[in-house]
Amino acid sequence: MAALFRNQRYLLLRSFCNYARANLFRRPLLRNAELSLTYECNAKCAHCSNVRFVDSSRPGMSWSDIQQVVDQGVRGGALLFTLVGGEPLLSDRLLDTVRYVRCKEAGAIVITNGPLLTHRAARQLR
Repeated sequence: MAALFRNQRYLLLRSFCNYARANLFRRPLLRNAELSLTYECNAKCAHCSNVRFVDSSRPGMSWSDIQQVVDQGVRGGALLFTLVGGEPLLSDRLLDTVRYVRCKEAGAIVITNGPLLTHRAARQLR
């Protein structure tokens, strides 16, 4: 968790505000939101719980849907958005989504099976 907050001081402030909101004011709080950006996947992992949802013919989330979910999550107190799929690296909107989440002063985690993660993609997502 400390690595998440390094160089992102705004998350510390939001964490404190969320703590006050949840504990002092007894208001419900959303801590993490998960977005399935795409239904496509490049693998068929036996352990994957999303394997039953993988379908390349289904469209992924639209950009307006992604923005709406992130905005609602931030209003609800989410500090962290977990981006999944299928395989999120197959989504055309992954980098835009990470940037959008960060501009809303939240963190983004990408859950990937790995083979598509190049050095270039890792640097862009960092």
